[in-house]
Amino acid sequence: MSEENNNSKDTRNDLVSNLYKIIALVIVAAGVIVFTLFSGNRNKDSADGCRVNEYSPFGQAQQGVWVDLNSYAEAFAVSRFDMEYPEQPLEGYPNEHFRAFNRMFMEVYYTDDAGEEGVRFTKGYTCNGAEVYDFKDMTFRSTMIESVGDIDVTERGDGETVSAATWYVGDYSYGIMALEHPLSREVMESLIRQMK
Repeated sequence: MSEENNNSKDTRNDLVSNLYKIIALVIVAAGVIVFTLFSGNRNKDSADGCRVNEYSPFGQAQQGVWVDLNSYAEAFAVSRFDMEYPEQPLEGYPNEHFRAFNRMFMEVYYTDDAGEEGVRFTKGYTCNGAEVYDFKDMTFRSTMIESVGDIDVTERGDGETVSAATWYVGDYSYGIMALEHPLSREVMESLIRQMK
């Protein structure tokens, strides 16, 4: 009989011990969720920190997508920041198009009447000087860092013309791309000075 009582006590003790462990795990999980909801800049609407990805309260990154838009106002609403860029920068490319990525990027590009792109302007809220374009599958004969005003610009091209220029100022990275019709260094640097 005493052996049965001991087994019953051990079973009860195991149940109580497991119950405490479960309660402790629930408290820790709740703490993590509350911390994720209220900490850092990931879910803020302010401009005092980078928003590289949107996160749910459980920490999973939401899928962001580029959105084609009809106006600068719509691009501003999606990106949540403004961009100064040259309007009608190239003759023969009058059609203005807008794209944005939620709280991360804004793009404006110009095409001709056949839909061929002439030049693209991009601004990204990166906080760390990250490139706004992915160049890993592209080859350029020349890559140089040039000073334009008080910023250092990486210019990629063939040594005489520039196909892409990238730079950063503060929390924002910038880029101008003219892959199909590379620009002279003077024209590219004039466009760079007009972006903010």
